[in-house]
Amino acid sequence: GDSAGGGLALAAAMAQTSLRHCLRGVIGLSAWADLTASTPSYDTRQWDEVSCTGDAVNAGVDRKAGREEAEGYLGRGGVEWYGRDWRASPFFASAAKLRSLPAVLLQVGDFELILDESVLLQKRLQELGHPDSEVVVFPRMWHCWHEYSEGSGFNQPLRQANKALKEVAAWVRARRTHGAASETDSCRFGKSGPS
Repeated sequence: GDSAGGGLALAAAMAQTSLRHCLRGVIGLSAWADLTASTPSYDTRQWDEVSCTGDAVNAGVDRKAGREEAEGYLGRGGVEWYGRDWRASPFFASAAKLRSLPAVLLQVGDFELILDESVLLQKRLQELGHPDSEVVVFPRMWHCWHEYSEGSGFNQPLRQANKALKEVAAWVRARRTHGAASETDSCRFGKSGPS
């Protein structure tokens, strides 16, 4: 998933205990994993128009504004009540929850306010001994730059977006057969499974 979808994908992968063994991986593209806006990059990636560095997409967004945006997602008072709940902010998941994740790929832009949510989450996964977690930081890229792979209607595809998507495809291919579920096991949906 991308943005909030990246956070949701991580939380869903931790929550699905009955199907967790079926999941081969989870991908977060510019994953919004900390709805409390607590990471250092909210300060270090502020847009600077003089040097043209930082998060131009979210120019002027500070921690308070980030929490207000999360309130739109969690409801009024939601950050205070649920902001550190792993189901809303996988960044705060317990060690056991994080260890339970399948393979993890996080891609994030170097200019994003939420850069550290992916970088620090992957660092924590690594420290916990997670066997297959990776974060790729793309220089000078903004939030969800992947969406510009086709050129946004201007017939000028963004090279970095295409590179990122090719890396996602290679990552998926490498895990497609690793631990693959057989046609007869519980991972295959039958008549009683979802349609």
